[in-house]
Amino acid sequence: MKVTYNIKKNCFILKSGKKFPQRTYQNIKFIENMKQVRTNKITIPHTETNIGILKTLSGFKWSDLAFQHLYIENKEKAEQNIKGLNHDLFAFQKKGVGFFFSNKGRGVCCDEMGLGKTIQSLAWCNQQDKLTLIVCPSSVKYNWEKEIKFWLKDNKKVFVVSGRKPEPIPEKVNYIIINYDILSHRYNELAKLAIEIIILDEFHYIKESSTKRTQAVKKLCKKKKHIIGLSGTPIKSRPVEFFNILHIINPIMFPSFWKFAHKYCGAKHNGFGWDFKGATKTEELNLLLKGTMIRRLKKDVIKDLPDKIRSIVPLEITNKAEYNKAKKDFLTYTLKKKGIEKAKSASKAETLVKKGVLKQLAIQGKMNGIIEWLVDFLDENSDDKIIVFAIHKKTIAELKSHFNKVAVVLDGSTTAKNRIEMVDKFQKDKKIRMFIGNLQSAGTGITLTASSTICFLEVDYLPNEYLQAEDRAHRIGQINCVNIYYFLGIDTIDEEIMIDILNPKMSIFNQIIDGKSQKDTNIFEALMKEKNNENIL
Repeated sequence: MKVTYNIKKNCFILKSGKKFPQRTYQNIKFIENMKQVRTNKITIPHTETNIGILKTLSGFKWSDLAFQHLYIENKEKAEQNIKGLNHDLFAFQKKGVGFFFSNKGRGVCCDEMGLGKTIQSLAWCNQQDKLTLIVCPSSVKYNWEKEIKFWLKDNKKVFVVSGRKPEPIPEKVNYIIINYDILSHRYNELAKLAIEIIILDEFHYIKESSTKRTQAVKKLCKKKKHIIGLSGTPIKSRPVEFFNILHIINPIMFPSFWKFAHKYCGAKHNGFGWDFKGATKTEELNLLLKGTMIRRLKKDVIKDLPDKIRSIVPLEITNKAEYNKAKKDFLTYTLKKKGIEKAKSASKAETLVKKGVLKQLAIQGKMNGIIEWLVDFLDENSDDKIIVFAIHKKTIAELKSHFNKVAVVLDGSTTAKNRIEMVDKFQKDKKIRMFIGNLQSAGTGITLTASSTICFLEVDYLPNEYLQAEDRAHRIGQINCVNIYYFLGIDTIDEEIMIDILNPKMSIFNQIIDGKSQKDTNIFEALMKEKNNENIL
């Protein structure tokens, strides 16, 4: 018996033409009809009402519901025909793109951090060629821009909305990137644009319904055909924080917060008000999410992953004027006193840049973005640990001050006894989630396999030391692929240093140590390569 569903009339229609409203649908033999629905590639909505009906049937099993509320023919073919990318996707990432195809661009990807949620969403968007708005935390705005340019062909036009110097959004653009904090201020401008796709990255930023950012997101998403949510946090652990994104993406299945909270969030009245911090009926909720959410863990796809995945995290520095002045003063002084040729071999100038003012200004300007990124990591990955390496004492002190309750520190002042104690705490104590180490002091001789995530906050011409530090986590006992993040200040000396670190001839990336001396890059020449330096020559 064939069954179709008329959304407007809210009823099921049999092949004979007879109509059955949902409220009387229990009169139909559901399981037999579902077999026909599967065979003929016709779907019955995967709603709470229908699940409730199923549960009344004798012999009901959750495993009977191996279907989704949406269907696309030749899904596998769609996965294999992803076009317009500069690089190949892993097999599981292709399946993620296929998931967005099958859901017609309305869905949630909750893959574990490091599995490429960004590129999976971009790969789907790239097939549509429609104006796309990406809403994300400020600490990853420029990372989105970098990923678009790295992955997508045809030089897609990207506009990053800045809160510091508001500029009008250009007419001819493919991707608009804006952070949650300034979304409400630019709402009127965005609402006038023909945006067809919205990506909500780290959507736990809209978990509070009363905030301006959440209200602005809801208004922007209303009547939009394609909405994609991204987060590494599993929904089942804190269901209440995910109602807003589920309601935005599937308002028919999740229409009421009150009903959702009481059913799935362990509702308790404590005498003062309602507490929805729990999780109940998780198996049922997981079933409802089958057609809305996809989630993979590293352990699920480890066979597809390399041992290490390195990524750049570009950050806008907050002290740009101060940094630029210091850079200009240094170059002007050196040229006047020594001339171009002598300046190139000026050892004092190299030391000044390498260890002095410019590097310290770069890390100072990155700190706000770094801390926001680390806070997001700890919040999004509630059970995971992270390893953080820095160079300057001031950087380590600032991190220690901010993350003191969940971090251990190992630097040059740590005694041999305390060194062992700090490592053991990080490896064994679940409350200790961050290891903060000095690159030189903590980069060798210890094992930190409790984490598969490493961050380098400062970069220097020390490729071998970075490689050794990476291997604190990538060693015997590590069961996951190791994700490594290098934080760079945009338009700073960080970028020039990183060019050399990332050079394929350097041992840090090809992991070949052949006894030859590392490239001795002249920092004056590196600075001369930076944009806008022509003005001072």
